[in-house]
Order: sequence, then structure tokens, then C-alpha cells
Amino acid sequence: MTTAEPTPAIERPETAGDVAFPGEPGSFAEDAVLAYFGREVQTRAVATFGDAVRTVADGHVSASVVPIENVVFGTVREVYDLLAESPRSASSAR
Repeated sequence: MTTAEPTPAIERPETAGDVAFPGEPGSFAEDAVLAYFGREVQTRAVATFGDAVRTVADGHVSASVVPIENVVFGTVREVYDLLAESPRSASSAR
């Protein structure tokens, strides 16, 4: 029996280019980037949620992955604010 790959809530781009994530290389955030975009993507670690959003808005990367919820703290309101203020569109995948 073959297991199908889960279908993301949004369509994955064929080529993602560089994708930013807040945190250190090897973190869960980088794992999320690789799980969603595939191992071929170039990851770019940045220091903060704001940096991850700004790198997309400034055109330095084609996408970023930021958390909108956290098991411990719940909703990550800072990210919602950053996305609302960003001139680029945001999509959600679960």
C-alpha cells in the first residue's frame, strides 16, 4: 500500500528560492521550512519574527515561515501584527 503525501492547505510553489525562518539552523522552524518546501530549498536563518517578515517584504527571499500559534503560549500576536502591517500577502498552511 502506498501512502499519499499530505496535501498542504495552500499550493506549494514549484520553486521557492530562499526561505527565511526565525531561529537557528537545525531548529524546528527550519524543519518546518524543509517539510513544506522540500529539501531542495535554500534556508536562511534570521534573528526575529520581524526579520523573517521583512526579508520577504524587501525581496531578499521568496518566502518565510513564521509561527502563528505556539503550544505553550498560544497565539503569537506579534506575528499577526507583523503580517497585517506587511505589504506582501500571507498564506497559511497547516
